[in-house]
Amino acid sequence: MSQLVMNTLMEFFYESLQRALAEQKIKLGQATEYYLVDLLSRYSKAESLIQPSYEQEEKTYGELYLESYHLSPSERSKVLKYIGDTTLFLCGFFSESFKRKLVDIDYYATLGRASYSHLVEVSEYIKMRIGVPEVFAELVNKFLDLIDVIAEIGEKTHLSGSSDLLRIYERWLRTHSKRDRKLLKEKGIEPIRDITPRFTQ
Repeated sequence: MSQLVMNTLMEFFYESLQRALAEQKIKLGQATEYYLVDLLSRYSKAESLIQPSYEQEEKTYGELYLESYHLSPSERSKVLKYIGDTTLFLCGFFSESFKRKLVDIDYYATLGRASYSHLVEVSEYIKMRIGVPEVFAELVNKFLDLIDVIAEIGEKTHLSGSSDLLRIYERWLRTHSKRDRKLLKEKGIEPIRDITPRFTQ
């Protein structure tokens, strides 16, 4: 993902997050707001939903959570963060899909909150940078509220998944299609041409 696309996505999600928080009268610390903007931007690539490379085979989130107890604090923190981030994103953006599954959204929300909760303890143990444990603690306390916030972002921007937005923007960077520009503007993004000189014939 180019830096230009990433910066624009972060601006887009920051503005969307501010509107959703104001609409639902939810207050977050600045560091937590930044964390959520970064999360939404990262997960706008479908690859972020795939298990990290340190996992050798596909496992459920529950299995990953239980097996994390046998890992070093450093490795466990990566697994817990992956579970917390992924379940929060999925519960928010794709909550409707859980209605068609045997395991409902409550299961994933509980697992996500538990992962962030244990991450608070682990992050303090391995001495993550100052402020990080407080961010995870706020994510635990407001997890259910944040599911609603992320769901509203998805609804208001008409995105079933932000990967659609990324795909349109990357295509526009290559082609400068008028149609793609119109689609982006409808989703609240003003496309910015990159300033790299282009060769002319």
